[in-house]
Amino acid sequence: MTRIVAARIDAKDAHAELRYPAPTRTIAFYLPQFHPVPENDEWWGPGFTEWTNVARARPLFPGHRQPNLPGDLGFYDLRVPETREAQARLAADHGVDAFCYWHYWFAGRRLLDEPFEAVLRAGSPSLSFCLGWANQTWTGIWHGAADRILIEQT
Repeated sequence: MTRIVAARIDAKDAHAELRYPAPTRTIAFYLPQFHPVPENDEWWGPGFTEWTNVARARPLFPGHRQPNLPGDLGFYDLRVPETREAQARLAADHGVDAFCYWHYWFAGRRLLDEPFEAVLRAGSPSLSFCLGWANQTWTGIWHGAADRILIEQT
C-alpha cells in the first residue's frame, strides 16, 4: 500500500506533485517517573515512584491480570545508566527506532527530568529521541482528590 503524505498543486503547470514519505519509524513513549524525586516523596510518601502504583494494582474485572509486574529489567531505576542502556537495547531489538521522553515543564520548573538530562550529558544510549510536552496540571486524582492541585500548568 502506498501512502501519500502531501500533494502540491502547481497552478502554473496544472499538475500535482506527490511526495512519498521516508519509511515509518516506531517511537515509544518514555515515562520518566520510575525513579524517586522529592516532589513525589512530598505528595505521595517517601520513595514513591511509578513502581508503587504498578505493584499495588488490583484486578478490576474478570481476566484482568494485575499487578502486571516487570519482566526482564525488574523494578529498575532510571537514574542508573545501565538501565537506560538495557532499555535502549531491548527497544531496538523489538523494532523501536526512538524514545519520546515525556517532558514536564511548569512555568520554568522541570520535574522528572533527571533521566533525560543524563542521556544528554552522556550522549547515550544512542537511540534517537524526541520530547513530548506533558501539558497538564498535576492533581491528586490518583488518590481520589482530583481537586487537590499538586503543581499547576500555566
